Amino acid sequence: MSNLKTKDTKSFYKSKCNTDALKNLIVAGRELNNVSQRELARRIGISNTTINDLERGNIQKPGVEILINISEELEISINMLLKAAGYGKLLTLLNNDNSKIINE
Repeated sequence: MSNLKTKDTKSFYKSKCNTDALKNLIVAGRELNNVSQRELARRIGISNTTINDLERGNIQKPGVEILINISEELEISINMLLKAAGYGKLLTLLNNDNSKIINE
């Protein structure tokens, strides 16, 4: 990301997580796939306490890797999860950078 400035890298970490939206996405994904919190946690290699904390809004900035694993396991859009988790600015930066690569 050649155009990613220090100011930009700090600002996307300050974006607030929409815990309700994140919870709704994860719960809906689990219900559609008939997967318990414990089973989802086992499949993606984290504790069921972490899944419970995500769904209760106790984690204000979940790690991107966890979100990717949830996305893949529950077939939920990674963009939706990242945006709900407060990484919207990161998505914008990545999309802008990718479009420059494609256009070059």
